Amino acid sequence: KVAGRSIDSLNLASLRRRLNRSLVVQRAENTAVIDGEDLTVVWNCAGYCRAARETSIEFSIDADANIPFAELDCVAFDLRRDPGKEHGIRPMLVGPDGSAKKIAVPFLSPIRSQESFSVLLRCRLPRCMKAGIDYYTATFSFDQETVPHYSARLRFLHGRPQWVRAYEWRTGGAVTLLKDLAPRNPETETGEYVDTDENVPAASARIYVFLRRLPMQAAERSAGTADET
Repeated sequence: KVAGRSIDSLNLASLRRRLNRSLVVQRAENTAVIDGEDLTVVWNCAGYCRAARETSIEFSIDADANIPFAELDCVAFDLRRDPGKEHGIRPMLVGPDGSAKKIAVPFLSPIRSQESFSVLLRCRLPRCMKAGIDYYTATFSFDQETVPHYSARLRFLHGRPQWVRAYEWRTGGAVTLLKDLAPRNPETETGEYVDTDENVPAASARIYVFLRRLPMQAAERSAGTADET
């Protein structure tokens, strides 16, 4: 639990955690766009292969709501071979389909030992965010000591939350409050928060917890559902 909220998706993901032993990630950039009840996640990861051969890279996509994989709007790009992003790649589900998913992004062609990679993943998860205290997680599962360069950007499109806090979870269950995040442009209505760090543990998760009001359109939908009931 963090800030009184059970982080269910991370609890489930921990039960099925497996480390990637063939790739070394040197840079991980993450963006989360929160639009009312919808969440769009963008990952850009770069590094190199240390195995003889690798065909894909895996990502964790976690949310409290169990949105079937078939309903996710996901596309990826192999930026080393397709810098112009002309050949979209549909990720594949790895393991069970639940609120905590593992998905694999195939490279356009296998990479070899010491060959570099750069992959962009964009995934939209509808109807998974709630009013009040909610969270977003960024998870790492790589068999290396640290990820040298990490950055996360959280964007709230319909008003800034009252507060945003960054926590770190490490293998073993310990959760630590790292920092309170301040909006980059306090004078604007759209809230944007940035978290940058060096040498982030490669088997860990960043948990971003925030408090926000329910957007007006979502409130009207909730009221309508209550009236119908």
